[in-house]
Amino acid sequence: MSTAAHPYALRLKKQRIAGKIVDVISFLCPRLQRKEPNEPRRIGVMAQWGIGDAVLLLPLLRGLRQAFPAAMIELIGKPWLAELLAGEGCCDRTHLLVPPWTAYFGKYPAAPRIWGNYWAQLRALRRHHFDWLVSPRFDSR
Repeated sequence: MSTAAHPYALRLKKQRIAGKIVDVISFLCPRLQRKEPNEPRRIGVMAQWGIGDAVLLLPLLRGLRQAFPAAMIELIGKPWLAELLAGEGCCDRTHLLVPPWTAYFGKYPAAPRIWGNYWAQLRALRRHHFDWLVSPRFDSR
C-alpha cells in the first residue's frame, strides 16, 4: 500500500487544505472589535465557604477596591457576609448563594428542599450582570 493512499495520509492532506481555507477566510474577514469597558463597573466575588475563607478574602477585596475605586464590589455567598465585613469598606453589596455542599452537616444527601432553595438563589443571581466574576477558591461542582 502506498503512503499517499493510506487513510491517515489522506486525513492529514484534508486537514491541511481545510486549514488553508480557514486562513484565507479569516484574512478576508477581520475580527470585529468589541468595545469593552476600560475598568469593570461591577465585580462579583464568590465567597461560599466558611468564615475563615471570607476573612482570607480581605486582601483581595482591598486590592480590588484600591485598583478599581469606582467599581461596585459585590460578594456572593453566605447570609452573614454583609455583617462580617460591614466595617471593612471593601464590599458594596452581598448576594445570597449557599450551595448544599458547603453545609456543615448533611451536605451530601441534601434534601430536595435544599436543592430547590439553591436553584432559586441561582435564578435570582442570574438577573445581575457582573463585568468580572472572581472565584478565589475554585470548586468544579
